Amino acid sequence: MRNNYKLVIFSMLFMLLFTYTAQAQLEEGAVIWQDMFDDAQNDYLLNNVGWLYFGEDDGLVGQQVSQDGVGDEGKAWIKAGVFSSVVGAGLIQTNGVAAIDPSDMDATGAAIMAQNSAIAEAMANHVISFTVNFKKMTIVDGGGYPMGTFFLCADGMRRSDSTDVWPDPTEDSTYAVYISPLTNTTAIVKFGGELNVLNPAAWTYLIQTTDMEYDLGVDYAVKFYLNGNDYKVKVWEDTGDPADEPDEFLLEATDEDPWERGVWTVMTILGDPIGDDNGDEIYLDNVVLKQLGASAIDNEAAANAPSVFALKNNYPNPFNPTTTIEYSLDKADDVTINVYSVTGELVRTLTNASMSAGSHKVTFNGLDNNGNPLSSGVYFYSLQTSNRSITKKMILMK
Repeated sequence: MRNNYKLVIFSMLFMLLFTYTAQAQLEEGAVIWQDMFDDAQNDYLLNNVGWLYFGEDDGLVGQQVSQDGVGDEGKAWIKAGVFSSVVGAGLIQTNGVAAIDPSDMDATGAAIMAQNSAIAEAMANHVISFTVNFKKMTIVDGGGYPMGTFFLCADGMRRSDSTDVWPDPTEDSTYAVYISPLTNTTAIVKFGGELNVLNPAAWTYLIQTTDMEYDLGVDYAVKFYLNGNDYKVKVWEDTGDPADEPDEFLLEATDEDPWERGVWTVMTILGDPIGDDNGDEIYLDNVVLKQLGASAIDNEAAANAPSVFALKNNYPNPFNPTTTIEYSLDKADDVTINVYSVTGELVRTLTNASMSAGSHKVTFNGLDNNGNPLSSGVYFYSLQTSNRSITKKMILMK
């Protein structure tokens, strides 16, 4: 009994050590670009980093953007306008080009093209950090955005037309951090298609949580890690003390079918149109984009970590609209993950590929193999390899 007790304690200590090592696996590297909004005040945010944004010619009426003095420091201030009379939106975007000159389109276009080539490789694995303050966010009963105004940082967005001097990055694929401070919801999402940044119904939610509580008028620090097909997010109240940064991630997700990423970053607030004089507002500060890598020690620890053949309970469960399924393999194998109805009908294949040993995740968005939404009810999901299988139950509740 005593020997068994010692074995349990040793196992617990080992798992704690491995958990800590895995948390520390992401190592921040060189700065790709940054904007602290501490240069001379400028209505167009064009000095340190060239931020582009839509105007009335693009259908966005009443948006206001400036480098606003707050206390002793400057911050980016965004006030939402109205886009095509259907959505309240405040949106700025950049690929890190400094000092964009709207009066010289040729020079600006050349700078954008050069920057795309220069930082494309560095952007393959990166982390973007920033501070956001939700100055004013509104709920409009019965509107198109019943959750109220929300914030989105879409990063690694690929430009849709390489010949366009002023590309519209909202037309192509991206991964984003979604924060709804009025419902305390944080999520990692992906979306693509023309202007689908304005259409949450078209997004795929890789993972979401309500564990973080938000207040208006408070500075929050955010870190969004894009590392291969792994995506992680930290959020905490920003007091200016680096020691306040949490060790643990608020969100961790894996996309088994990752999209190609690009070099554009978009910061936006979206909600119901509430008029030019009443637009919602945010402050942004300390935006830093860094390269990302893993240390040799961390890679060795991860490689030596024990793996077992297992299928975990999906989370959340019940779910709507998405849920995450985690599984692990003790050896490399051909893997199929299927979703079945209660009658045994195959409704969705989530994974059908050769997978390495170790831990994996896949997200189920409640759609069948034809892209049609499934009805509420009980479903079964199975992990199948060349000679083994496990099946578990989940509930879709709308």
